Amino acid sequence: LMDADLAENPPEVREITARLYEGDAERRLQQELILGFGTQKLVEALKLQVELFHYNEGHPAFHLLALWMHLKEAGYDLHAAQEEARLRVLFTTHTPVPAGHDAFPPELLQKYLYDVVRRLGIPWERFLHWGEMPGEAGKFSLTAFCLRFAGQTNAVSQLHTRVSQRMFAGLYEGYRPQELPIRGITNGVHVATWQAPEWSRSRRTWETHQILRSALLSYLRRRLLSEPGPVGYLEATRAFFAQMDENALLIGFARRFATYKRHGMLFEYESLRRVIAEEPIRLIIAGKAHPRDEAGKKMLRTVWQRSLEPPFLGKVLFVPDYDIQLARYLIQGVDVWLNLPIFGNEASGTSGMKAALNGVLHLSIPDGWWAEVDPTEAGGWSIPVCQSDDPEIRDAWEATQLAYLLREEVLPAYRARDARGIPMEWVARMERAQAYAATRFSTTRMLGEYVEKLYLPAYQQLTTLSKEAFEERLAFLTRIEEHWHELKVKSVVLPPFAERAHPTRAPFEVEVEVEAGDLPIEALQAEIVFESADGQVQAFRLESVGKGRFRGQVQIADAGVYHYAVRIYAWDAFLQERLWNWVHVV
Repeated sequence: LMDADLAENPPEVREITARLYEGDAERRLQQELILGFGTQKLVEALKLQVELFHYNEGHPAFHLLALWMHLKEAGYDLHAAQEEARLRVLFTTHTPVPAGHDAFPPELLQKYLYDVVRRLGIPWERFLHWGEMPGEAGKFSLTAFCLRFAGQTNAVSQLHTRVSQRMFAGLYEGYRPQELPIRGITNGVHVATWQAPEWSRSRRTWETHQILRSALLSYLRRRLLSEPGPVGYLEATRAFFAQMDENALLIGFARRFATYKRHGMLFEYESLRRVIAEEPIRLIIAGKAHPRDEAGKKMLRTVWQRSLEPPFLGKVLFVPDYDIQLARYLIQGVDVWLNLPIFGNEASGTSGMKAALNGVLHLSIPDGWWAEVDPTEAGGWSIPVCQSDDPEIRDAWEATQLAYLLREEVLPAYRARDARGIPMEWVARMERAQAYAATRFSTTRMLGEYVEKLYLPAYQQLTTLSKEAFEERLAFLTRIEEHWHELKVKSVVLPPFAERAHPTRAPFEVEVEVEAGDLPIEALQAEIVFESADGQVQAFRLESVGKGRFRGQVQIADAGVYHYAVRIYAWDAFLQERLWNWVHVV
């Protein structure tokens, strides 16, 4: 952990690392400069032999500059330093929400980085271009910078991968979003950290859960009633505990306050208000808003205020000052974990995994990790997603679906008890949830995927590329860059699609002839791409048959209307991969 709070530093510098979430953009930039440049200084000071660097989100992006500088001092020129660094840097994008990707105005960057960029021999305007996100002029995006210079990129769930591909499609001209080189490695949670130790000491599922539920309620009583607070809040808290029914369904809804997480849905729609008012339900809400998220802070205030009013008074408990200790008690002690993100906005959602490890059943929009599960196998329920793009229609419809699930499926399963007072169907769901989360959503599985899909392939590329091959590759890349503009497509031979329909499943031949100029013809590959009306993409590679000609047979399996294009791209024979920056589409 890098800390600026040292006696030799002036007060304004010591403050830089005092708080993580500062509202000031300059302070945020200062923190990320320390993270980026400090990482390289740390590695050098400790004489660590680091082969690979894994950036989580764009925050460490300035380490690229530090690494380039280090490599230049070791004798590399800028181009060689960038390509060597590309072999060593892996990038994980974590959020599908644009506001979560740091971007800074050029004048602020110039204050801190102009001399560094100049010493690297990079024209300032060119450096700023490397941080441009299409459609967001006037800001330097750390995510865009990492995407351009990292060797490999991944997202943190399978759905988040598709969302990220759409978000960053503008950086990959000539390709459809679903083709982009962003792979999915779904997050996991550390079982020993988040699963209550009581589970290792007992095989009695319901009894253990009741112990953890009692521990949660006892903790909340101590935390909320032992300290002074606003009169209205203390009265609401006392009412919550006074009316607590040991057979009431205890629902947890604890996460950062952001508009896309939709805490307000629980209070805005009559269908949900009636369920909360009429049914034996108790709802515990906790969370904080980002200091710069005014909408999130407004939502938090609204939820706080509504929890003090009928019909929520005594049924809904808002717990302030959300922290890791409270989170641990909640994910171990409630009966149901609720999640209401706008579909496509939840990257992963690890809190639900932690809760499932403790037999807490998940009730959620099928977003993030929950989009990858069979809810029945995982012991929980998926809230159907509305197909309307109108937020009011969507939220009202999904609130009704949640109310229906609570009344017709969740509560009946919880209330159905045997002669011993145990809800056997519920217990079976709890055991499925625990097994599902422990095997499929643990950090053991996650790390294994990182090793297999990212770390080992990157390490093998780095170590198998000899010094001579590296230099040959640099010359090859330089030739591609200098002569790509000379590439011309002379002819494309296709069936006359515009004149008549082609029979489904009937193969047809495609031939393309190119003029390569001074480009190495062996570095070129060709393919024809078809996109259906529903966005499905099929690419068919065309084989080189000599003299700049490419030919192949194509067979489309499904009838329909398709857009199509021929694509010529550069192929890196040294690393056996596509060069995404060099593409020509006709």
